[in-house]
Amino acid sequence: MKLYPLVVKLEDKICSLIGGGNQVHKKVLDLMEYSPKIFIFAETVSDSLQDLINNNKKIIWQKNIQYEILLKSHLVFISDEPLIKNGQTSHTISLNEIHSAIKFCKKYAKLVCFLDQPHYCDFYNTHRYEKGPILVSISTTGAAPVIGNYIKKQLDQIITDDLLLLTEFLSKYRSKIVSQIRDYEKRKAFYEQILKNDFINLLKNNEEEALGKLLQYIIEFRDS
Repeated sequence: MKLYPLVVKLEDKICSLIGGGNQVHKKVLDLMEYSPKIFIFAETVSDSLQDLINNNKKIIWQKNIQYEILLKSHLVFISDEPLIKNGQTSHTISLNEIHSAIKFCKKYAKLVCFLDQPHYCDFYNTHRYEKGPILVSISTTGAAPVIGNYIKKQLDQIITDDLLLLTEFLSKYRSKIVSQIRDYEKRKAFYEQILKNDFINLLKNNEEEALGKLLQYIIEFRDS
C-alpha cells in the first residue's frame, strides 16, 4: 500500500483524543508544540494527564465522546491502553464507544490514528527532524520505529549549517524567483545551479554579492 506524505498545520485546529492513559498523555505533549485545541474523551484519565488538563486552557476533558466535536476535528487519535491506578487496571473508555467513534469518523471522512492498531489508521505518526526551516518526516509505517529513529540521527550529517543558511536566504526571495521563472523545469535547473558549492561559499562570505549573483541567475534562466 502506497502512502501519501503530508505536513499539516494544526495551530488553532481541533485535535480529539479518545482515551486517557499514558499513550494519550504522550500524544498530548507532542501536539501541544503545534498549538491546536485539544479535546480528550475518556471516563478516567491518568494523574499526569490530569495535571496537563488542569494547567492548560486549550486542553478540554469530557467523559463522554462529543460527536459534534469529532465532526469538527482535524485529526482524531484513539488509544485503548488500560490505566493502572493503585494496583487496579481499568479501561479509560469502553471498546463499544471506541468502535462507535471509528464508525462515525469513517462516515464523515475524519482522519484517525488508532495508536498501536495500524489496520484502523488513516495516518501514522512519524519521526520528525526539524532544524531551522527544514522539516523532515520519517516513517516505516509502523514496521520498525527504531529504523526511523536511526535515520533521524544521521540527518545532522546532511543538513549542515551551510545548507540552513542557503535555505533561509532563498526563502527571502522565493516570491521573486517564482514570479520571474514561471516554467517549472527552468526553475528546477535554477535551484540546482544555486546548490553548487561556489554559491554557498559566496553567500557565507558576502550576502550582498550572493544576492547580485542570484539576480543574475534569475535573469539568465528566465530568458533562456
